[in-house]
Amino acid sequence: MKKQHYFILTTIIFSIIFAINIYQISNQSKGYYICKVEKISESGEITRVDISPVSSKRYFISEIKVKHQIKYKSDEISISGIGHPRKEKRTLKLGELDEIVREFKVGDTIIFYLKDKRYDKNEYVLEIDGLAVDLTLE
Repeated sequence: MKKQHYFILTTIIFSIIFAINIYQISNQSKGYYICKVEKISESGEITRVDISPVSSKRYFISEIKVKHQIKYKSDEISISGIGHPRKEKRTLKLGELDEIVREFKVGDTIIFYLKDKRYDKNEYVLEIDGLAVDLTLE
């Protein structure tokens, strides 16, 4: 009877530790945020984009909470392509990612990346580290 109690107790402890780890991983920000373009303005090298919240079904893309403005320098921003691992992705030619970013217009959904900074819903202007283009074919 004692062996059963130890086994049950050990199983419960490991289950609790596992559940806590899963909870922490799911609440941890992955750095990617999705938003909808409301307004675009360019002044010199700096591009400012007014954005608003939009929902996402992807586990690694978080949703912004309120309206913000993101700003970046077109020549210094990193641009990456992302896609769903189990769905077909479009293949791009050299330089097409940059062209897609330059052609963003009002109403488009965009994904931005914060590398070292944490998302703060109280901060109106966000300086982003990168933009991502969804390459998944829907």
